[in-house]
Amino acid sequence: MRVITCIKYVPETIEQNLDGCTIKRDNVSGRINPADMFAIEEAIRFKEHFNAESIGMCMGVLSAENTLKSAIALGLDDVFLLSDKIFAGSDTYATSYILSKGIELIGDFDLILCGRQSTDGDTGQVGQEIASHLNIPCLINVISIELIASNRIKCKVLTENGYIILEVALPAVVCVLKGINEPRVPTISGLMKASAAKIKVINSDTLAVDKNKCGLIGSPTRIKKVKRQNFEEKIPIDISNNYQNAIYKLIENVKVKKQEEITNEITTQTNFQLDTSNATLEIWVVCEIVSEKISDVSLELLSKSFELAYSSKSLVAAVLIGKDVKKYFETVVAYGASKIYHVDSNEIETLFNESYPDTLVKACREYKPSVLLFGSTIWGRWLAPNVSVKLSTGLTADCVGLQIDIESGNLIQTRVAFGGNIIADIICPNSRPQIATVRSNVFLKKPQKSQTQCEMIDIYHLLVRENRILTVTHNSKIQGECPSNASIIVAGGKGIGSKENFELLFRLAELIGGDVAATRYAVDAGWIDYSYQIGQTGISVRPKVYLAFGISGAIEHIVGMRDSDCIISVNTDLNAPIFAVSDYKIVDNCMNVINGLLHRFETNKNIRG
Repeated sequence: MRVITCIKYVPETIEQNLDGCTIKRDNVSGRINPADMFAIEEAIRFKEHFNAESIGMCMGVLSAENTLKSAIALGLDDVFLLSDKIFAGSDTYATSYILSKGIELIGDFDLILCGRQSTDGDTGQVGQEIASHLNIPCLINVISIELIASNRIKCKVLTENGYIILEVALPAVVCVLKGINEPRVPTISGLMKASAAKIKVINSDTLAVDKNKCGLIGSPTRIKKVKRQNFEEKIPIDISNNYQNAIYKLIENVKVKKQEEITNEITTQTNFQLDTSNATLEIWVVCEIVSEKISDVSLELLSKSFELAYSSKSLVAAVLIGKDVKKYFETVVAYGASKIYHVDSNEIETLFNESYPDTLVKACREYKPSVLLFGSTIWGRWLAPNVSVKLSTGLTADCVGLQIDIESGNLIQTRVAFGGNIIADIICPNSRPQIATVRSNVFLKKPQKSQTQCEMIDIYHLLVRENRILTVTHNSKIQGECPSNASIIVAGGKGIGSKENFELLFRLAELIGGDVAATRYAVDAGWIDYSYQIGQTGISVRPKVYLAFGISGAIEHIVGMRDSDCIISVNTDLNAPIFAVSDYKIVDNCMNVINGLLHRFETNKNIRG
């Protein structure tokens, strides 16, 4: 058995390494991407348990050689470095193409392992794109891998709503999450082996790559503008001496307003109607169906697409592929769709079915949309990279802004990177469709005035009946609810102190009608599942009230919750960065405040009961 682990060499910091719209990588200090350490560890375990050959592969600068030796010290047998000047400036499409050619050069591979995403690009799509280049299946967000036969694995996949168990035949690509294992430290013998080892450097000639698919020339996406992320600082009101009553009033007010919003949601419409009579371009929104309804992020994208279409004289089309999709037509029309492309089939009832990308690719080739949008959900992040490679076009991940340049027709896609420090505007000037995944809760859901007509286009004739991924368990619920659409969020960070203390947040959330969330530290510590993580490497939220307990306020976390209507932060540090984005502050030990609020709301519950 041969296991190949894709490794990225990333700069230690970008503060001095940003050169215009690119990162300076030559002769700068770097390290192995932290998320890839979990993939390396998993490869070493396959070596130990199944006598697998474990090989690392990196595309990067020659100065990465010494750092890559640390992967051999940990236990990998060999590491290959794909390095050539023509590789410089590669976007994810070009990077995945080059890596796939390196993997083909090694040959006879069974399993390709990747980390979830890198600290510099944060795209989380290279693994999926490698799989598409190699025409093999891919699983993402994997929290455990079990070899159930010599050529078949079973994986536990973490989604927004729980766990799914999937089986797939090898060869396959698997993108792992941090919680899959605990990376080891090198042994003395491992360090000695690494010292004597030689990293195998491969250039473009040896790879026999198409040089027009490498580097800047082979990259469909272009960075148009880069700027540093700055947040408007607030002066929070100190409620330390009266926090129980203040928070109680805020929570009760939110509950009343939430009920009003539920009542008025469909009747609150925008005051303009889209004229599609002269529209020549189409913006497609690939709608995700979760628990027998259109996901909120899909409705958010339809609403935003309606605005984009209005300014660019385009039209909005919803794409619905699955079982009994006709029952969702009324909803997507209400949110702005003028066309619906649909496939109604029991054969693709499960989300992680390869019929989705293959059918969608055929539809794009036949009907030629200008823009193709997906939610940045687990499903969207699995699906979009596959489609982009097969259409030989660019993909921008985790966008937080969309705008169409009227003159060029280019979609300006805004995303954050480097832990939230950088904002980049990205375009795909020479390829169509322009593809983006968009984070939830960055756009508002806005029902539109009823369309005078909506064209229904049945694309069943394009259905591709091929699927190498077997769904064993559809959905195993996790504790609580995913906080992505919550009105009230109770979030905990390092200051909570322990997993036992974190359990109190679930009790508080239950009492006040909210959901629990966490920082990256709390997830890494094993206090709570990754699906609750807020921030650049987690989800974005826009609640009415965000209660932050023991959260220092790293920019990576702030980018995921800064749009909350009201932020209340509890910290003992008067200079905690979280206070700069908070409306209210409580200077106290967070456990004192949690226990105080539990007492206040439990007392009120008993009185009402």
